[in-house]
Amino acid sequence: MTETPVAFGPQSTLWGMLTQPADAGLASMAVLMFNAGVIPRVGPHRLNVKLARALARAGTTSLRFDLAGQGDSRGTVAGGDFEAQATHDIRCAMDHLEQTQGITRFVLIGICSGAIHALGAACVDPRVVGLLMFDGHWFRTRWTLPVRHWKRFRATSWRDAVAAVKRRLVGGLAPTAEAGGAGLFDADNEPPEPPRADFVRDMQALADRRVATWIMYSGSVIDYYSYAGQFRDEFGHEAFFDKVRCDFRPDIDHTFVSIDVQRRFIDAVLGWVAETRPAWGVSA
Repeated sequence: MTETPVAFGPQSTLWGMLTQPADAGLASMAVLMFNAGVIPRVGPHRLNVKLARALARAGTTSLRFDLAGQGDSRGTVAGGDFEAQATHDIRCAMDHLEQTQGITRFVLIGICSGAIHALGAACVDPRVVGLLMFDGHWFRTRWTLPVRHWKRFRATSWRDAVAAVKRRLVGGLAPTAEAGGAGLFDADNEPPEPPRADFVRDMQALADRRVATWIMYSGSVIDYYSYAGQFRDEFGHEAFFDKVRCDFRPDIDHTFVSIDVQRRFIDAVLGWVAETRPAWGVSA
């Protein structure tokens, strides 16, 4: 394989690493990876580096890069909305690969806030044929918190469980240091999410374009996504539902701490790319 640093975008202010198979030929599809929150293009615990090299060994080109103002990419002087800027940067990466490599189909892999950026770009650029969102948007159902409480209860000691119940009964005081971290019945505030109608509209638009969409949730976000059927319970009656893959992976943590977890995720992505290539019009 070859790894080549590239600069692109307006005034070449965006920086990334192009990873290509040893026999790249005339690739027609590439995978794009970018920042997860404020983590640079290497990804959490260098996950993006390892995934890019695994993809190259499997014959797939990829570009991992920093969005404007993050990692090695300079910030924009225009200001404005960060989501719009992220969409612009992702489209610049597509433009660069189309102009320099002749690649016209793209798969976006986004982690955490990167998943939100990936969705935004996928909705406005028809060159996107595949989308993997890891721990991106989530919508609670009536079962999310009860299942979360039950899982916390099973994982805690009787002493801490009794203490949590007492706190709840006397007014829901904050967990003590002895209880450690989040309490049994305590949950963070709901993170900001788009209106449900907007999310349904976006998912339907991707389904209508036949974008291969895979939504994956880790076992680290049970305050917001706590059981395997949550996506089905919330969106099972929507027209797009059967065209979107959604998996709950409690064996994978949000930041991919261990080598074993990284391998599981990378193997899952490689399998998905291999299975979906025919739909993208890309030969193996």
